[in-house]
Amino acid sequence: MISYLLYRFVIFFFSIIPLQWIYAISNGLRWIFYRILRYRYAVVKGNIQRCFPEKSSEEQEKIIYDFYLNFTDVILESIKGLSMSDKVINQRYNLTNRTVLDRYIDSGQSVILAATHFTNWEWGGVSIGIDFPDKIIALFKSMNNKRVESDVVQRRSKSGLKLISTKETRILKDLIPEGKAIIMAADQNPSNIKDAIWVRFFNVETACLHGIEKYALPYHMPVLYCEMERVSRGQYQYRFIEIWDGIEAVEPTVITQRYMSSLEKTIRKNPHNWLWTHKRWKHFR
Repeated sequence: MISYLLYRFVIFFFSIIPLQWIYAISNGLRWIFYRILRYRYAVVKGNIQRCFPEKSSEEQEKIIYDFYLNFTDVILESIKGLSMSDKVINQRYNLTNRTVLDRYIDSGQSVILAATHFTNWEWGGVSIGIDFPDKIIALFKSMNNKRVESDVVQRRSKSGLKLISTKETRILKDLIPEGKAIIMAADQNPSNIKDAIWVRFFNVETACLHGIEKYALPYHMPVLYCEMERVSRGQYQYRFIEIWDGIEAVEPTVITQRYMSSLEKTIRKNPHNWLWTHKRWKHFR
């Protein structure tokens, strides 16, 4: 109960302060996380050294320093977003090529939206729910505090986004004939590598979650990569890139490789905007 009340207080506090103050707080938090707490610094540095060996130590450190600002911005924006109106979030997260998804949704064809933890993915999920009301399904990991989880799900669902726990993915197959777009953020390290798909990512053999291909291949669901970009602080845009049309004959792992290759291109353009704090390469085949 105490944690829930604290959560509600934080939501209320963030609801009454403007975004400019949020970013001022974020500037200070970046300094704390980077200089004092050194939050997962060894993991972040190790990942960036692995992915950008061609860069000097100064260039790598600049990516790390910039990453921590992206990290704190995303945390605070996500909290602020729980009390922002759908209209305001949608104004700050613009879709640049709507027709790519429209042609599938309008024909009743379900698709997979291969998302990533790049820039503010939380606002991105809300915004796409607004752009395509009652057509978007997003998966989420269950929280320990069910009161907090219920409130978060209710707030994020107000835009027309349908949220399904990763523990209940069995119901997804019943929704596929309805012409839905299912968001899957599959760029994290799998906890169980028994079913992992192995691809080349930053020239390293990498274990990937198998969910995208698990649904795309048997149900012939096209896969659209969601490329997100920060235009300026608090302003974003995203676009869809088709990586599989649901018809082309492909071998297993091909779709996942295309997804991760697309992500790598996105990261290389603005490396500080990805979530570097997770241990991406802790499994080896």
